[in-house]
Amino acid sequence: MTCIPVKLKTADDAFTFVQKIRRYPFNMDLRWDTYQINAKSMLGVVGLSVGEKVILYMDTNESKSVLKDISQYIEA
Repeated sequence: MTCIPVKLKTADDAFTFVQKIRRYPFNMDLRWDTYQINAKSMLGVVGLSVGEKVILYMDTNESKSVLKDISQYIEA
């Protein structure tokens, strides 16, 4: 499992993020506080994560291509 902090500043960021995430066959979730949603769910991502720093959990160790695709959203 890979965990990456991300921040989506606008609804457009969320839309683009979900489009990129949906390309990958493995499960991915976003977690914030006690909430967890499917990272491939547009409604869930917009509702939970716009403007918040959240953690992306990926059920894979092969995450290089995902990290490259979402590099503009990764927070330190």
